[in-house]
Amino acid sequence: MRLYLEWLGDFIDISDKSPEELGNSLSLSGTEVAGVEYPWSYVEGALVGRIVSTGIHPESERLQITEIDIGARKITVVTADLTVKKGETVAVLPEGSSLSGMKIEKKEFLGVESEGMFLSLEELGLEDKSLTILRLEEGRPGDSVVELLGLDSPVVEVELTANRGDCLSVVGLARELGAIFEKKITRPEVDESIQTGDDPFLKVKLNDNGCIRYTALLVDHVKIGESPLWMKKRLVAAGLRPINNVVDITNYVMLETGHPVHAFDVEKIGSTEIVVRKARNGEKLELLDGKTVELDNNDMLITNGETPLALAGVMGGEESGVYSTTKRVLLEVAVFDPVRIRKTARKLGISTDSSYRFERGIDYEDSIYVIRRLADLMKQLCSANVGSNIVDAGRVPELQHIKLRESYVSERLGGAVPPEKIGRILESLEFSVERTDDGWKVRPPAFRAYDTKLEIDLVEEIG
Repeated sequence: MRLYLEWLGDFIDISDKSPEELGNSLSLSGTEVAGVEYPWSYVEGALVGRIVSTGIHPESERLQITEIDIGARKITVVTADLTVKKGETVAVLPEGSSLSGMKIEKKEFLGVESEGMFLSLEELGLEDKSLTILRLEEGRPGDSVVELLGLDSPVVEVELTANRGDCLSVVGLARELGAIFEKKITRPEVDESIQTGDDPFLKVKLNDNGCIRYTALLVDHVKIGESPLWMKKRLVAAGLRPINNVVDITNYVMLETGHPVHAFDVEKIGSTEIVVRKARNGEKLELLDGKTVELDNNDMLITNGETPLALAGVMGGEESGVYSTTKRVLLEVAVFDPVRIRKTARKLGISTDSSYRFERGIDYEDSIYVIRRLADLMKQLCSANVGSNIVDAGRVPELQHIKLRESYVSERLGGAVPPEKIGRILESLEFSVERTDDGWKVRPPAFRAYDTKLEIDLVEEIG
């Protein structure tokens, strides 16, 4: 898990902590940290520039000569981007700066000396192919581009044990740090006015008990396009490639909440009915990566009632993607049996960000929050409208209380722990705690139900 500290700062105040202190604290709490890196450290000396003048190169109409104010001086840059205009604020690498270890030097283009180069989103890894240079909405000539765009925030690389799937998210690691530093965490607010209940246009049927819960929502009038820079930056820092705003939103919410989600193009799947069922022996499905897999009745499928749309918990089918023509989307927030997903993924030799999380157990109480978070981002970034009620099918397993004895905690940890501190630690990790005569009655949150079942598990958390 790559934890981008700028993103983490949305959930917990870490302004007084260095990356090294955060890493050491996580390691001491049982979450191993492999290291700290700066994803854009390969960009050195990039400055904000303002275009003073432009003109077509006298020897080539395919080149433009620009004069740029970079604060301390003005420089000339020759560019093939003919869209550059006077007055624009841009990112420039002047002579003496470097990109990926390459020093930027003066270079002659058909008799005109260029004293640097423009920077694009492609060089920053935020686009596969840039057709134009990077324009900036703010910044003064001479400012650092890396600092202006927040590209100086580090990533903490976290290595998690198989039982701590709850930490495969920004909020999960924020929760751990909140307990360590005794700080409150905050989550993005969501639109709670989006109603839950039956809907005439959206149906969900669960014909396989391996699907614990399936929550769905329709959104209409979706406009497919580029994601904003802030989202691209966070995805890239976390190790994912930006694709388009809808796909990026699903990846963003997965990384933020730890809950894998999916978006179906309603026109492509041909239905607003979802049926989760067992695969038939020998049934085949072409996946999004182009690979065709043969299934058996131990595998689980998401279907439109007839046609398979996705291999549940692992990967979408070829027809389940989002395209440039997509207008209407069905959002999925599901919870599957971890054992079933693990067996399917191992048998087929497939490991995805989704299967990796489902195999370790997903929070089965946060589905409504997650789908509302998806809807809010779809409205914000895709100009979409909510097109149905939230349909919530399945069951939410009842969590059992664990008896925790005060004497047992002291005995196992080798010394008395103040009772108020025990309660505070567990509550900061979102355990429900009720005082009893000789200890506490503790209910683990759903995201810890998979690995917290015994009294000794609670002692480990306190320790």
